[in-house]
Amino acid sequence: MQFSDEAILEKLLNYPEFSLKHEDKFRIAFLADPQYANLEDDLEERCYFRVMPKKMTKVMHFLNQRSLDLVVTLGDIVDRAWQDYPAVIKPYEDLCHPHLFVLGNHDAKAMFSQFQVDPNYHVPIRYHSWSLGHFRFIMIDGNDRSLHAYHSSAQEYLDAKLQLSHLAQEKKQYAKSWNGALSPSQLEWLEEQLIEAQQVQQQVVVVGHYALDPNLNAHNLWNCEEITVLLYKYGVKVSLNGHNHCGAQYVLGETLFYTVPGIVADPYIAPLIILEISKVGELSIERHYLIKK
Repeated sequence: MQFSDEAILEKLLNYPEFSLKHEDKFRIAFLADPQYANLEDDLEERCYFRVMPKKMTKVMHFLNQRSLDLVVTLGDIVDRAWQDYPAVIKPYEDLCHPHLFVLGNHDAKAMFSQFQVDPNYHVPIRYHSWSLGHFRFIMIDGNDRSLHAYHSSAQEYLDAKLQLSHLAQEKKQYAKSWNGALSPSQLEWLEEQLIEAQQVQQQVVVVGHYALDPNLNAHNLWNCEEITVLLYKYGVKVSLNGHNHCGAQYVLGETLFYTVPGIVADPYIAPLIILEISKVGELSIERHYLIKK
């Protein structure tokens, strides 16, 4: 099956409608960084490209056998080329659950390369939230301030370049061009969401592509330290991301910061998790490592 540009965009940018199967709990599956490319494997970077479509088919089959409210792919669906999307999104056609794609830095680069027609074009910046009974699902977007989503003459690009330069001068380990940040307006919006959730006693799940590991690493958002303090302050239950293919987890106060390992990083194993969170804040994570046979 082939997909037109419009069909690919519809899948990548879709906000699914869904309801909870059980009012007292929320079950979400997360997978990260398929990063498919029609290329030979890059052993130095541990990117095993060619097996990805078959691995994703196995992942969809596994997810279809589980009771889930939502499936989220945490960005970097392709490695570099817009033309690679059809092969890696085709398996999603068989998924029986609502699904949401997060856009990563590689997605932003592929999209920008395909659709840049004038200096005013930019990759869609997507931060959004859903309130579902006792739960609030908050989606943040680190492409907001980055070198991936805007023309080099755009103010957002210039702001990102300046922010990165300041971080490099401060010798921050996450001062890397492949990262990004939340803009001041998105940070303000995020705190408003957290205040509202706290007022109505909702359990909060925050989701994005870029890492928010309090241990700090080279894959963190440029303003990760400010954001982690914010999530800690408002007692966010869990923050999930991809981007760092090795995966990571850290607990800060009541908040679990969890990086889902990249599927592309192993030739045989497809890691994913199923998160279950209850209305009283009980949290469990099922870790699955599917083997490609």
